[in-house]
Amino acid sequence: LKLPKYSVIQAGVENIELINGKKFTARIYVLLWNGQVYLFDDGFALIHGPQYQRGSTQYGVQVDHRGYQTGVGEVDMKLFSETSCFAKSMPKAKAALRQILPIFQNTLNATSTKRYLLLGIDLLPLENGAVKFVEINAIPNFVHSQRINQQLNVHFFKHVMRVIYGLDSNRLLKVQPAVSPRVFVIKRT
Repeated sequence: LKLPKYSVIQAGVENIELINGKKFTARIYVLLWNGQVYLFDDGFALIHGPQYQRGSTQYGVQVDHRGYQTGVGEVDMKLFSETSCFAKSMPKAKAALRQILPIFQNTLNATSTKRYLLLGIDLLPLENGAVKFVEINAIPNFVHSQRINQQLNVHFFKHVMRVIYGLDSNRLLKVQPAVSPRVFVIKRT
């Protein structure tokens, strides 16, 4: 198999959590600022219109989410915290983020008190409680339904500004890199 440069093969994931029998993806927000990583304490769920069918390759079942901004059609949005899987998925998302922090090292090194990056990470919550990151958006869309804009995005930006201006934020949680276990050898003398 020969692929053009920068091509990606994406594996299908079928053991996913559903909302009312429908596939959904969740998005979490991350701030990279001054060499630190912060995870916002909520996100949103984008719920696809058709009923989910395992093995389906239909665009409408797997990918299509047109109309989410207007609320017209079958596609729906809700706060991630309103889903039944949020309590088990958010800690797993934080753990997965910790594991991939090394890929952000060059970007983190370029951040400062005046330079930051906002990420939108899309994920699939799985039936077994795990999560799979699907996409990391370096320029995420912040124009969603009016409800998501008001109840999520405005608060995210408010807390980003709090952190950047040196104020406390109880909603942006600092994420430390995963620590590799160290092995110590004690020698008798």
